[in-house]
Amino acid sequence: MEGFVAEPSMAELVALAREFDLPVVEDLGSGAMVATDLLAPLEHEPTTAEALADEVDLVCVSEDELFGGP
Repeated sequence: MEGFVAEPSMAELVALAREFDLPVVEDLGSGAMVATDLLAPLEHEPTTAEALADEVDLVCVSEDELFGGP
């Protein structure tokens, strides 16, 4: 096997960070406002609400690109 063969869930990372009293930051890039996989045959993109539900301390998104900004 080569490359990444497994990826921890955000909930697992949050639990590990809590053990060591560390903050968790997730960068979602452009982000998604709704579950993309429910609207079209697209891969699921995590939403800001999902990241916050996983108890991430800080979620970064740049929605300007998503809505056609500069």
